Amino acid sequence: MHIGATGFLGVELSSQGSSGSGVQGNSGAALQGVLPGSPAAEAGLAEGDVITSVAGHTVSSPSGIESIVQQYHPGDKVSVGWTDEFGQAHTSTVTLATGPAD
Repeated sequence: MHIGATGFLGVELSSQGSSGSGVQGNSGAALQGVLPGSPAAEAGLAEGDVITSVAGHTVSSPSGIESIVQQYHPGDKVSVGWTDEFGQAHTSTVTLATGPAD
């Protein structure tokens, strides 16, 4: 059960999973975009990156990110792991924001 506002990372996810952006196999969730000023943008994520983990959980699809982030509230800090378009791995701790109303 989740009470209160849900944490918000600020990414637009590709429905096609990883798109070969340096990530092997079918792991991760490719980003179609990152909202300016969002926690993801402040961490340095960009369009074309592939998120591979959130809060210590391996991400294998866009829905995986959503189900993980929904467990957190605005202000919570979570680690995010991703691979950029050049295949370089990154990790950053972000503070989740308040998401837009559904």
